[in-house]
Amino acid sequence: MNDSQIENTNEELNNLYAIRKEAINSLIPDMEKVEGVDEERKVEIYMTAARITNNSNLLRLAYGAAKNIPDTVARAEALIDVIQEVNYSINKLENS
Repeated sequence: MNDSQIENTNEELNNLYAIRKEAINSLIPDMEKVEGVDEERKVEIYMTAARITNNSNLLRLAYGAAKNIPDTVARAEALIDVIQEVNYSINKLENS
């Protein structure tokens, strides 16, 4: 790769990062207002956003949504996912 290609790649990456950040910032405030999104889907969305942003507030929202899942088995699975993601984040912070 030559310098021009590297510069274009970096610029493209920066553009993609900006789009992703803007989309997350637009999505999260509206999540509680959107009707028809079940709690399991909210957990998935919050967890994805948390992984991307490393934002513990989003993990807190995922935890809240997981607690509201009516099915016991699905709730347990979602809570395990939240616990695993929190542990991953803790380990990442402790080892940095």
